[in-house]
Amino acid sequence: MNNPESRLFLLFADLHQPHKSMRTGTRLDRKIALWIIAIFFAAGALPAGAKSVLFNEITVHDGLPQMSVRSIVQDKDGYIWFATRDGLSRYDGYRFKTYKEEDGEQSVSNNEVTSLICTSDGTLWAGTAVGLNRYDSRSGTFTRYLAPTQIPGEYIYRICEDRSGHIWVTTSGGFVRMDSSTGIITKEVKSIVGQIKYVAVTPDPDVIVVATSLEVFRYTISTDRFEQIDCVPSNLNIQTLFCDSQDNIWIGTAAAGVWILSPDFSLLRHLDSSNSRLNNDFVRCFCEDKKGRIVIGTFDGVNIYSPEDGSMLSYKIGQNTNVDALSFFSVLYAYCDRDNTIWLSSYVGGVNYFNLDDDNFLYYEDPAVDGKTTLGIVSSIVRSNGGLWVGKEGGGLLRCDEKTGRWERVPLPSDKDGDVRSSIVNSISSRGNDIIVGLNNGKMYRIDTRSRKVTQTYSIRTDQPIVETFIDAEGNIFVGTYLRNKGSDLIVFGRDGKMQTSFTDAATGEPASFTFVQSIIEGKDGSVILGSSNNGICSYNLHSCEFKFRSLKAISPDRPVKINHLVRDTDGNIWAGTRCSGLLKLDDNLTVTDRFTRQDGLPSDNICSIAHGSEGKLWVTTPYCVSSIDVRNRSIRTWSAPQVNEFSLKSCLATEDRIIFGADKGLVTLNPSRENNRYIARKPVVEILRNDSEVLEFGFSSLDYVSQGLIRFEYKLDGYDSDYISELPTRAGAVYKKLRPGKYEFRVKAFKGPEDEFGSEETVLGIRIPRPWWQRWWVILGVILLAAAVVILVLKLRKAAENLEEERDRMQRICADMFGEPAKDNGQSRTPDEVFMQRFYKLLRDRLADQNLTIDYMCAELGTSKTGLYNKVKKHTGLAPVDFIRRSRLQASAQLLKEGRHPIAEISSIVGFSSPSYYSSCFKKEYGMTPREYIDSIDNNLERNQ
Repeated sequence: MNNPESRLFLLFADLHQPHKSMRTGTRLDRKIALWIIAIFFAAGALPAGAKSVLFNEITVHDGLPQMSVRSIVQDKDGYIWFATRDGLSRYDGYRFKTYKEEDGEQSVSNNEVTSLICTSDGTLWAGTAVGLNRYDSRSGTFTRYLAPTQIPGEYIYRICEDRSGHIWVTTSGGFVRMDSSTGIITKEVKSIVGQIKYVAVTPDPDVIVVATSLEVFRYTISTDRFEQIDCVPSNLNIQTLFCDSQDNIWIGTAAAGVWILSPDFSLLRHLDSSNSRLNNDFVRCFCEDKKGRIVIGTFDGVNIYSPEDGSMLSYKIGQNTNVDALSFFSVLYAYCDRDNTIWLSSYVGGVNYFNLDDDNFLYYEDPAVDGKTTLGIVSSIVRSNGGLWVGKEGGGLLRCDEKTGRWERVPLPSDKDGDVRSSIVNSISSRGNDIIVGLNNGKMYRIDTRSRKVTQTYSIRTDQPIVETFIDAEGNIFVGTYLRNKGSDLIVFGRDGKMQTSFTDAATGEPASFTFVQSIIEGKDGSVILGSSNNGICSYNLHSCEFKFRSLKAISPDRPVKINHLVRDTDGNIWAGTRCSGLLKLDDNLTVTDRFTRQDGLPSDNICSIAHGSEGKLWVTTPYCVSSIDVRNRSIRTWSAPQVNEFSLKSCLATEDRIIFGADKGLVTLNPSRENNRYIARKPVVEILRNDSEVLEFGFSSLDYVSQGLIRFEYKLDGYDSDYISELPTRAGAVYKKLRPGKYEFRVKAFKGPEDEFGSEETVLGIRIPRPWWQRWWVILGVILLAAAVVILVLKLRKAAENLEEERDRMQRICADMFGEPAKDNGQSRTPDEVFMQRFYKLLRDRLADQNLTIDYMCAELGTSKTGLYNKVKKHTGLAPVDFIRRSRLQASAQLLKEGRHPIAEISSIVGFSSPSYYSSCFKKEYGMTPREYIDSIDNNLERNQ
């Protein structure tokens, strides 16, 4: 690191200033957005190789069922599973699905989940405080293995898979070997050395390493022999065992750090806080990443140990001089997934995850200068005299020393004006030992980068911000400005400091102007090339006053080509980054000779900045991505930057081993030597969350946890949606209400970043919307039958009513025969008794069939007393009123019996009796036979007569 280029990565660390951390608030926006200084240490500083990482946090606020996570694993489909003290939870990056004991016999056997493993055949096993569980992903159910019939002990400590695909399970009652696919115990070990809690496999299929809380043993399976490993002291209070990819055995202890054994069980190394940079000697867990680095979880953070060179990275909570961002102190469990993402958990702090090789980008906080943190977007970056000069839109002019990595703010005369625009640096250009700094307030300063002093001040107008500056080989300064309400223009300051604002085209003799100057570079034979953000490109020679305009209409006939940035590469070619027309290659006559667009593989046609690197490569930024272009073979590689909302215009600097960019959140560097981060999104997985007659709900995810903030989705329900619907990255789901029953196809694609236009492979899921229960065939049939029954009942009631009316008419006729027709007034006078009896007979004709006909009612209707009624009826009929009424009813019933149209029980009701039995009793008393016998006697007479 002796050359300046290789030291550029040291420039952004201020070892004496605290670093901030920021967090966003929503779920899947609830990541710890911690912009952390990356420090590549000079002599005497912290360990070389430390780098910034972005830690993401998951808590109960995101849906985690409980903050104590005992184990973590990724299943064959890519889901992450968390073992908590209150259930087993599956995570897809957006939502949790939690399994608990109370969910039924096909769920986990206990809510306290202690251990997880996904075996090589894809089977997920979960140990709990009460038994072992095997998960079936097809049915979403668990098979339980309980003590003492299926496993020797109730509490499950650890589950480990050996090289043969068997799992070893340590329990509170012993440990066993099981077939992962069937769950059958193939070996049960009777321990003679104490309670076995930890197991690690070895290359020898007949040997495993086991440990109690105090000692480590070599166990030979075929002979059931335990041999203590003597190179490890006894009484270590062992916390965990782990076997790495080199077959070394790692032993974590509660007070003695880490003991590393070689495959032949000899002591390879002992690491503790005194002989290494181990955070703490209480070591709880290990895991290994894809590059062979060992993650060591301690009681005070996490270490990343490289066995190759012995280097150790350290990440803690609350540490201001390093790249810490953990949200908890003690690390309980560590796991590395297939994307090389490290997952960490604790007893009470939930889960953190990060990726050391996340996306090749390193992000930096704005440095604190003089006790204040500078704010604003990075607008321009140049290098001069051992320093990196950075212009901020709101933070003024900053310089970072290449050797020390110390930041300083370079004071400008306008800082005293109190105008906020004096801290907005729009442009920096360099030539030799000088830089020209253009401000938003119309001021411009020449600064000697050796003395860091302002040597000359230039003023234009306070309402005319400076957009671009350029120093030519003769020391002339070309300035692009923007005049509010009047457009922008070109201004030139000669070597004598005189300002020129008007120009005449020597070829035509007419006034010439070139507005909206966005970028300026050196031309040919003393000319400059001007790029406009409004009307193309122009060449201008200050001495000959000759202008050459190119509108570039051949590239874009329908709209003007807008230039964002111009550069000249080492071969002399001119490259123009445009706002909507891609990247253009031009010769000195400003003729386009080549072009790169989205069709060639660029993520966008909006090119923000350009830098030429080594080996003929160009580096370009689009709003959200960085691309390298190998011009010779026209190959393009693209990196997406998860934490960048937009890259700045004209803010790009390439070195031999690193590219530095300005962005909305400060400086960003890319190490192109690392593997390309995955720009293409994964094919999404889709899950039906609800499907009934009211709501159809889908959840989907690309299972890309680190790049989750970049992923967006487009979905469509064929048969309902006319076009695809774009979904925000913070929500990955779709809800449809009250769909018509039938078959549909749900389609969803994932896109990584706003500039990803092609997206992932599409996931298609067939779905059937069932008919609501009231539209089912059996419900419809039941309704039809019920309606038919109602119709029949109505018809029967109507018929009964008609019959009743008919019978009433018949009763009237029978009563008329019995009591005579009502007397007509023939002019003859009648006695009061005759009048009374006539009224009495009429009442019987009308009400004889009424079961509720009572003496009191008759007295009230006839206007007489009971005695009067009795005397008068007795006098004329010889019977008491009650007896006369009963006899009259019986006589009427006898007539109805003769007709034979009604059953006996119905006749009893027609003539006014309250019950058939009472009627039958009265009939027999009156006629000497029952109604049935009476009918039989009539039938017999008819037969004799025939």
